[in-house]
Amino acid sequence: MPYGQGPRQVVFVPAKNPGLAVLFSFLWLGAGNCYAGQVGLGVAFIVAQVVCAPIAALLATATIGFSLFFTVPVWIAAFAVSAATGYARCQAHNAALGIRGL
Repeated sequence: MPYGQGPRQVVFVPAKNPGLAVLFSFLWLGAGNCYAGQVGLGVAFIVAQVVCAPIAALLATATIGFSLFFTVPVWIAAFAVSAATGYARCQAHNAALGIRGL
C-alpha cells in the first residue's frame, strides 16, 4: 500500500424502485420525489398540497360542482408530474449504479 493511503471503503448504495416512487406519490404528493432523492421538489409538492387542501375544502362547501371540476383535474395533473419525475429519477439513479430492470 502506498504511503499516505489507507484501506478503501466500500459504500453500499441501494437501488431505488421506480414503482414505489409512483405509489408514494399517489399516497401523498411529493413523497415519491423525496424517496427518489428529489427532496426539494417533494417538499414543494407537499407544501402545495397542504396549502391547497383547505382552499379546496372551502370551495367544496361553497360549490361542489366547481370544486370537483377544478380540484380533481389539478390533483391528477400534479400526481402525473410527481409520479413521472420520481419514476425517472429512480431510473436515472439505478442507471448511474449500473442496475437494470428494476
